[in-house]
Amino acid sequence: MTTIWHRYLVNNAESLESLRRLAKFLIELSEQRTGNILSLHINRSANVTKGIDMEIAEVSRDLFEHGIGVTINPAIGAGMAMFNTLFSWPQDKSGINILLDGDQWDVSRKEVIDAVGKLSDMMARGKFLLGLGARDRVILGVGETDTIRQVEEMYFAKFMHPKIVLDNPIGISTEKVPTGYRKYGDPVPGFYAINTAHPKFAELHAAILHAISIPEIAKWCGDPYMVMKASTLTDRIASVYAPIIDNPPGTHDLDALRRKTATFVKTELKGRWVGILNDRSFESELEGLYPHAAVSKARELMLAGAL
Repeated sequence: MTTIWHRYLVNNAESLESLRRLAKFLIELSEQRTGNILSLHINRSANVTKGIDMEIAEVSRDLFEHGIGVTINPAIGAGMAMFNTLFSWPQDKSGINILLDGDQWDVSRKEVIDAVGKLSDMMARGKFLLGLGARDRVILGVGETDTIRQVEEMYFAKFMHPKIVLDNPIGISTEKVPTGYRKYGDPVPGFYAINTAHPKFAELHAAILHAISIPEIAKWCGDPYMVMKASTLTDRIASVYAPIIDNPPGTHDLDALRRKTATFVKTELKGRWVGILNDRSFESELEGLYPHAAVSKARELMLAGAL
């Protein structure tokens, strides 16, 4: 059995309208009787108006009436939302939980639903613990910010290397995928799958439960912590390409790179993470893929967090 969760933040009228469209499609999908369990996790921003709250309640009622589970929580952090959905343990302790970020993956597109099905099948057949979507292009900001953040994600992927098994079962174009992502995989795509029947699920569940006591992991470091931790418990990670939404990137504080490393070194990942940051051969490899200045800046920020 596959449970498909959607992690979605409502913080203004525009995101509410997108929520309505998502709910409409989920209802249509539920009527196709695919056998999947559909659920929606709404992160409600503290600054929404009473009118938006009432609209969220109306959307939730419609979804409930069509057998679609809904949880509504204050927007306390993506990490906590990930734990409350992806790591929910079904009573029969078997099945695949899949989580997609609603602002990046359009589940009304057939290719995305097909990728969800293919990934679920791969995980069940191959007994994978963790599965990942893989973006058909990577947009993490504008100009230097985009490049530096890609370098950071390559360090996440290096931590997991060579365990990510990339596949393209639906045959989408990957010509816009950066070279590093084609080689090392897409580590934090906002499209995750967990096999709750895997023998290491309980250990990963316990690790996440402990780690979210660290506020930064509960808020915005949860995704990279989870995938890197999972990679230490398994030999292979399933991954399938799927198309993302053309969602304009927001603004990003590059000091977040330092703060993430400062968070990771509070966990059991510290030794391997710091070792990778000090791997000069990998730094040289990245300089063959990205400008020297961007690689140096990313590494400098991350190493500052390890002090």
